Amino acid sequence: MIETPAAALTVGQIGRYADFFSVGTNDLIQYTLVAGRDDATVSDYYDETHSSILRLLGIIIGEASGKPVTICGEMAGREEVIPTLLELGFRALSISPPLIPTTKELIRSINARNPGGHVD
Repeated sequence: MIETPAAALTVGQIGRYADFFSVGTNDLIQYTLVAGRDDATVSDYYDETHSSILRLLGIIIGEASGKPVTICGEMAGREEVIPTLLELGFRALSISPPLIPTTKELIRSINARNPGGHVD
């Protein structure tokens, strides 16, 4: 489970002992931005698309050495973020069951808009 910036930055080393990775975005975002989404005094700073978060996610995908990487947490089910996750290389989203139909429809529409693109 990759949930801290330190874990994200050492995926290459962790991968020697793991067959797959799961990225816990709720904690990863909170620890990276030092802002809890449930803490009203800092929740405005909790930004799922902050450049540091996207950079960490890119590092995770890049250093996973082809091992399966699933993205978990609220971010995985946000329609406005899913295209970015696909661009980064994520192909497995762990989402709430009620979100499955609309998420599948969204992914299919992205693939239809980009026929040369590949979405698993």
